[in-house]
Amino acid sequence: MTLIHRFASILRWLVHRNRAEQDLNDELQAFVDMAAADKVRDGAPPTEARRLAVLDLGGIEQTKEHVRSARHGAWLDEVGRDVRYALRMCARNPGFSAIVIITLALGIGANTAVFSVVDAVLSRPLAYTEPERLVVVCARSLDATTTTSGRAQQRDRFEWRAVRAMRTHR
Repeated sequence: MTLIHRFASILRWLVHRNRAEQDLNDELQAFVDMAAADKVRDGAPPTEARRLAVLDLGGIEQTKEHVRSARHGAWLDEVGRDVRYALRMCARNPGFSAIVIITLALGIGANTAVFSVVDAVLSRPLAYTEPERLVVVCARSLDATTTTSGRAQQRDRFEWRAVRAMRTHR
């Protein structure tokens, strides 16, 4: 079966489900009727022949279910049923659903943020031509301001004259 025929079969099943079910039912009834006619020709009574034909088929409803599950796109039907069931359960327990959704959103957001930082800092090279030559220059001095604990606060401080002097003495 070509891909186009498979796609047409899936589309027909999704759009015209009642017609597809009726066609399946008609086909199975025709098969049972033909098999029963063969058994009547072999000498079985009509009611017994029909029963034997259905038994040979494996049961009408069982065969329908087998055809439905083997049909192209059957997984779409299963996914649709699962989504409808999930939505019903969310509507039944809205508080629990909200907590689950918020927890998932926070977890996904935190993982995305951590991955973005790790990717930007560790995975990608720096945007400089020679990043291995970069250095940090700072001067430490005790500032006169104190914190609430009474300790002196340390700050990085460069005066403009010092920066100019460093630039000239490369």
